[in-house]
Amino acid sequence: MEHREHIGYKLRILHNSIGKRMEAKKEKNGEGLTGMQRFLIKFLRMHEEEEICQKDLETCFSMSGATVSNMLQTMEKRGLIVRVQEKRDARRKRIVLTERARELSEAARRDVAEMEAALTRGMTEEEIRELKHYLDRMIENIGADSGTDFPENFCGKKEGTVEPEK
Repeated sequence: MEHREHIGYKLRILHNSIGKRMEAKKEKNGEGLTGMQRFLIKFLRMHEEEEICQKDLETCFSMSGATVSNMLQTMEKRGLIVRVQEKRDARRKRIVLTERARELSEAARRDVAEMEAALTRGMTEEEIRELKHYLDRMIENIGADSGTDFPENFCGKKEGTVEPEK
């Protein structure tokens, strides 16, 4: 099989293309947010009533602690988030959006919605559901192979954390 026919290759091309488009939107909008920062702001905005901490973000976005920590430090320096000590557990710090981030969240929401629309252009609702199902199975397959417990713990399916956006 030619390399261009491999699923991993196609997913990598798609991942890179999404990144490039989101970076172009960053420059167009002038807000200076990376694609991942826009996704994170949207996520935090949707879950503002919940106590989201760094560990929840690591699990939900399947990212390393160091990566999430660096991203949060950058966002904190830019005045987009603050970390607030949780009431129930002094060791955990809740991630809270600042007013500035809330103002930017509408542009971020719009950018993410436009990307979703571009990705699914020409697909029926049934095809989109099937695609999501197959992608979830791939995530589960990779999680099972790597020892990562995605299905039960993906995006905090434990008490006190959040469910992913459907």
